[in-house]
Amino acid sequence: MKHTNDTAAQETILKRYLNPTQVPVGALKKEFDEAGQDGLLYRGIPFFSWNGDMDPDELRRQVREMKKVGLAGFFMHGRTGLITEYLSERWMACVDACIDEAKKVGMNAWLYDENGFPSGGADGRVAEAGEEFARKTLHCLVETPRSFKWRERTIAAFAAKRRGDSFEDLRRLAGQEQANALDERSVILHFYYMAHGYVDVMSKKAIRRFIDLTYEHYQNEFGDKFGTEIPGIFTDEPSYGLLPWSFELPERFKKETGTDLSDTLPGLFYRVPGFQKARHDFWNTVLTLFTEAYMGQIGPWCVEHGLALTGHVAWAETLMGQMTFHGASMPSYEPMQIPGTNHLAMRLMDATREKQVTSVARQFGKPRVLSETSGGMGWGVDFEHLKWVMEWQLALGVNLFCQHLNHYTLHGPAKRDIPPSYHYQQPWWNEYKMLNDYIARLSFMLTQGKRTADILVIHPIGSAWTLFDGSDIAGGVDTHGGEELIAYNDRQAEICNAMLAIHRDFDYGDELLLARHGKADGDRFIVGEVSYRIVILPELLSIRRSTLDLLKAFAADGGKLVCIGQAPTLVEGVPSGEPAKVLSGAYHFALPPWPADFQKAGRFGQPKCFEGTLTTLKAEMDKIAAPSLEISDQTGREVAHIYAHERALEGGWRLVFLV
Repeated sequence: MKHTNDTAAQETILKRYLNPTQVPVGALKKEFDEAGQDGLLYRGIPFFSWNGDMDPDELRRQVREMKKVGLAGFFMHGRTGLITEYLSERWMACVDACIDEAKKVGMNAWLYDENGFPSGGADGRVAEAGEEFARKTLHCLVETPRSFKWRERTIAAFAAKRRGDSFEDLRRLAGQEQANALDERSVILHFYYMAHGYVDVMSKKAIRRFIDLTYEHYQNEFGDKFGTEIPGIFTDEPSYGLLPWSFELPERFKKETGTDLSDTLPGLFYRVPGFQKARHDFWNTVLTLFTEAYMGQIGPWCVEHGLALTGHVAWAETLMGQMTFHGASMPSYEPMQIPGTNHLAMRLMDATREKQVTSVARQFGKPRVLSETSGGMGWGVDFEHLKWVMEWQLALGVNLFCQHLNHYTLHGPAKRDIPPSYHYQQPWWNEYKMLNDYIARLSFMLTQGKRTADILVIHPIGSAWTLFDGSDIAGGVDTHGGEELIAYNDRQAEICNAMLAIHRDFDYGDELLLARHGKADGDRFIVGEVSYRIVILPELLSIRRSTLDLLKAFAADGGKLVCIGQAPTLVEGVPSGEPAKVLSGAYHFALPPWPADFQKAGRFGQPKCFEGTLTTLKAEMDKIAAPSLEISDQTGREVAHIYAHERALEGGWRLVFLV
């Protein structure tokens, strides 16, 4: 039987999560104290790792344990070691028991949409429908005319002559006969796809099947509890493979660009004529398909059915990672009611990942930002390290935590599943409430008022697209795309870290989102709900036409434009002098190159900035506009290792959180 929602009841918890109460300044102390005593909306919601033979009574006991240590709820998440069949009648009985026990003890039960991760495959059931639904990847094999065979999965083939690391005299082949006629001085670039398991996350049809198998299944069983006892659902790291391919890609590419995708394939792998435009158009189409198919379908489904969609995309911390898994991170956050990120391991990384998600949340009026945090910190983790990592994320705009993770059992392989377990197995379990109370108070305070940052930094992902060499995807994710892209990523991360180190808070502006929601309004640049007075181009190589038009209007009305390094020389991958003309009146400066012995990461992976970068950036930004906040030592030197989160409260009050 399909349940219906009780809208009045739904508002009592879902709307409270999505619209935290704004407290008068005079009452903040009282509410701050109470958030640490109860404060359900500000407490952790860990992954409840279901990794054994699940028993409803034991689940109820563990729910009570989580309540005892000050947690607000849990995401019911199938993991390594699970014996109970996923989404079976027994599974649903276990979900029901947890929902019921959570209600009894004053907690919330949250759903998780997959068995393991990444989300999207419904535990392999989506791909069972056939190759159309399965993940596919694009490959290029350089062959001789003698070895080449036109195969069922061949997309295109080109005759070519080698030229160093690239090729020249490319000519598309119509079939095997033309290949057979080539002499041995030629090579053939053979483009084909391979099909894998999982799911094609760029296919609306495939993701619709995922929704039917998972989301609709939960709706049929527990729809009457959506928004009340079940506030929301977590989706985790939907991703394609490298280089992504979908049966829907050629048609959409033709529609977007007017070009046959097959004609442009050599440019994705090698630096042949026109490669920058080929790459821009390819990755832009991939991003559009992914965003529309995945979050673009699941987000509206959740709104319609009274759930908050939360979760995160994979490997958002680097430009290489974003291209490896989803094209660009920021557009995926717009359809989410509680945008999220993740922060794993005992280290502080570049702040890019957190700044991306908190920027979108602010621009689209989403006051809560979740972080899947503290996974993989090891069995020796203590409160000092947990506090250290969560405070750093709070300073960057996160205000809701999903601890990774609480294991149902440590039997069998479970004990090796990304330890530790933040659950009853820990010797410090009975003291855990102290930390949860502390984080709840901070999370409450950092939902009050509004962030004050009025600087927008144009996100560099579009420039990264033009650099990504598809022929260089060996090794780990952060080595994909070639040395030039890796160096570009490192420079962009340093600019992000340096802005925060000199206490110039900012938001990123994703160019796809700017095209939809950006406008110039006098000397202010508007994105969604936020107004900016300074726009920075951080060593961009390529820029969208829509962004350039916005910047032209902004500059014409007296807006402050800042160009770090030279102006972009490409418009959507095509060489152009127009950006230099539009930016001729902007404030220009360059950052110094890194010395050869500069080490980018410090202890525990904490990011560092070259001193020359900090000095130059601060001096130049001080010329452009006075800072709202300065943190200096007794000598007047900026204290770069302290991050600041500044918020405006009613009545002209300011709230500043320092870490």
